[in-house]
Parts: sequence; C-alpha cells; structure tokens
Amino acid sequence: MPQPLTKKDLEEIVMGLRADVSDLTTRYMQATEELNTSQEALAEAHTALTAAQDTTAAAEAARADLQQQLDNAAAAPQGVLEEQVNVPLIPHPSGSGWSIRESMQVTKPEYAEI
Repeated sequence: MPQPLTKKDLEEIVMGLRADVSDLTTRYMQATEELNTSQEALAEAHTALTAAQDTTAAAEAARADLQQQLDNAAAAPQGVLEEQVNVPLIPHPSGSGWSIRESMQVTKPEYAEI
C-alpha cells in the first residue's frame, strides 16, 4: 500500500506545480508577444503587397494604353501621320560654312536660347 503523503511532500508538490505554472505563464506570454509581432509584420507585408499590386495594375493599364496608341499609329495612313509630325523645315546644307544657326536665320544669342 502506498505511503500517505506528508505535509512536506504536499508542499514540495505544490511548489513544483507553482514553478511549472510560472514557467508556462512566461512561455505563454512570450508566445503571445511573438504572435502579435508576427501579425504586425504580416499586416505590413499585406499592405506592401496591396500597394505593389495597385502599382502593377497602373503600370499594366499604362502599358495597354501605350500599346493601343502604338497600334493606332501603325494602322493610321501615312498621310495622317505626316500631318501630325511637327518638324521645322530647314533648308538642305550647302557650302563649307553651313550651320544650323545660319540656316535658321537667328542671331547667336537667339540660337543660344534655343
């Protein structure tokens, strides 16, 4: 038959259980703190992901718009494109002293501003 527990035995058991409860409480609090930190990091990562997705969507929309413009330009008749081009007509160079400034018939200070 088992020996009955003495008061000292019971006190040792209670002290051991209190130490275990204290240890478990500390571990629980640490785990809770780690969980909160992880949840904050996850929320930040989710925010960054959402921002990146929005940026990607905007870039894709801009790319699609640009592609549409390129497709429209490629499909347009050449005469229409020539009318849209705004290029100054400069006479063909002639002679050894030719310069763009002289061809444009502007002074040196005016040319410097250009």
